[in-house]
Amino acid sequence: MSLEAFITEYAKQLTLFVKEDEVKPAEDRHYAFGSKSVPMVVERMKEAIVKGSFNRESKGIKATCKVLGVPFTYVGIAAFVKESK
Repeated sequence: MSLEAFITEYAKQLTLFVKEDEVKPAEDRHYAFGSKSVPMVVERMKEAIVKGSFNRESKGIKATCKVLGVPFTYVGIAAFVKESK
């Protein structure tokens, strides 16, 4: 697979989580940004993954790993995104 496959799925998962979050009262929201900011957040996550400085504990990363069958570890994610290189 590849970084692009991972990021594409991450964008889908993050969008779902943010849209679910937007309907909650402000004090119960997990995300500090709305769905309009998802593309920017995804781009920043892509850069962080390339640098190896991302936080794997996000709900979006966890869901992405589950969908793609990637081990939910830094090593597993790094191996998955580097396969295309």
